[in-house]
Amino acid sequence: MSNIYDANTTTGSITTIDSDSNPLIQPPRDLNYYRAELTGLWRKTVEDIIATGRIFSEAKDNLTPGEYKDLMAEFGFERSIAARLMAIYHCLMNVDNYLQKRLPASVSTIYEMSKVGPELLEAKLRRGEWTTSTTRADIRPPKPSKEPSRVNQMRRFYQGKYREAMIDELVNNPVLCETVPREIEELMEAVRERQAKRNGQDDSGKQQPQPPLLYARYSLSQ
Repeated sequence: MSNIYDANTTTGSITTIDSDSNPLIQPPRDLNYYRAELTGLWRKTVEDIIATGRIFSEAKDNLTPGEYKDLMAEFGFERSIAARLMAIYHCLMNVDNYLQKRLPASVSTIYEMSKVGPELLEAKLRRGEWTTSTTRADIRPPKPSKEPSRVNQMRRFYQGKYREAMIDELVNNPVLCETVPREIEELMEAVRERQAKRNGQDDSGKQQPQPPLLYARYSLSQ
């Protein structure tokens, strides 16, 4: 109940008015108010998407940061989703209601549509370029995959079963050695070192003395 002064009387009488019957008197926009507004709303229709964006936009303005965070957590909304819903709402505020019925019931798709601004979005809906069957991929097609670079192509090849054979071929071909990437050059260097050890050479390229035959046989048998 609330009291208001009746200015049309000379006696200054007080008139009592029931606040529940007065549409001009609004309930406080507190956390409980926005909880009630969101309850049962999120059915993922176009109307609900817009309404949810409106509620989060108002709640962010009227609640403390802590209360706003609690509201999102209570209804299972991540900050990024709430931000997208608010962006959708602010864009569609300026789009005719009858055109909103031509939107797809998808947050990600409508969000991509909203990025072009209300004027262009409305024009595309009017022309039928965007409809209820439009998908996010229609608006933002995936980027074409780039052809693997020369190094990546070589990497895929030498990681396969032909790796050792290819490296051996490169090591023994001085012309090809001039054109290989640094990654493969490092592998080739390791192969050169193994070849040098197999040939009995040290790092200086000098022939190392071979162990006696009996010692070699004994070593191989261990």
